[in-house]
Amino acid sequence: MIDKKSAKFESYAREIWDIAAARHGSERADSLTAYVLDNISRYAIFILNSDRDFIQNGLSATNPSALFTIILGGNIVSRGVTFENLLSMFFTRDVKHRMQQDTYIQRARMFGSRGKYLPYFELTIPDQLYVDWHRCFVFHRLALSAIQRNLGSPVWPTDNRIAAVAGSSIDRSTVDVNRGEMAFHLFDFDERYDAIAKSDADVAQKLEQLFVAFGNGVFPGYLKEFMLQASQNPEQAIAIHPASPIGIRGGYANREVGLDKARIERRRGFMGANQLEKTRYPHAVHHIKVFFNDEGKGRLFYKFEGSIQFVKNTRP
Repeated sequence: MIDKKSAKFESYAREIWDIAAARHGSERADSLTAYVLDNISRYAIFILNSDRDFIQNGLSATNPSALFTIILGGNIVSRGVTFENLLSMFFTRDVKHRMQQDTYIQRARMFGSRGKYLPYFELTIPDQLYVDWHRCFVFHRLALSAIQRNLGSPVWPTDNRIAAVAGSSIDRSTVDVNRGEMAFHLFDFDERYDAIAKSDADVAQKLEQLFVAFGNGVFPGYLKEFMLQASQNPEQAIAIHPASPIGIRGGYANREVGLDKARIERRRGFMGANQLEKTRYPHAVHHIKVFFNDEGKGRLFYKFEGSIQFVKNTRP
């Protein structure tokens, strides 16, 4: 493009004009194309693939003075280098094993400092990596909401693709891993829950009614918001099941290892295939259900249908 006598100059210039016209209209395409051609020589190319590269070129690459700056890199870039005024990135490195939330949230720094140019930023990334990364941030936001609302020890969602931290960082003596279920505070059970669950209101209204009726301790607002934001079609994706007993009528053996009926806790979890009612809710991925004991106490459970786990610190 610098050499206007090049055999490909005309075709490249036409391609730039076509892109400009498609995005900003033909009336602006001439001026935008002229700007590119007038400033095409103001470029720099840097390689950031080692500590040595970063020492030599790090500042010039991350806070560039050249109008058109291109950075090529692998390991150093993946550690979370922040690029000022970043407009386009090709990130093709997928994850061989489970994606760690702490690592990949840090790595997202390389997508730029999110200035006024953000609406024009374009990321090119493999589909699976995008899905994993998006879920990584959804899980992080869910846990962060619990911390911000002072609801005790945070619960960190994980699954077969997303890990909260490296396995070596988890002290198994102080951490409880629950497979797929998140439970909240005990409360005095009455007919209010079933009246809401069985009503003709839409799902969003039912969730709001549950939150108003029982509050953050029993049904946290952040969970309500998370389910609605993560569901394209809440009526299909969210199931609010009727309450079930775990006492004399509940069919759970009193001597079952890992079952505490007084605290409504079960090592194996409560929400199995029968409780999820897949025939009635074939497309549901978020499930809400209350279990209650013979002492009149209830506990609300949330289950995400899939391989998700919830990691929680068992010590203050």
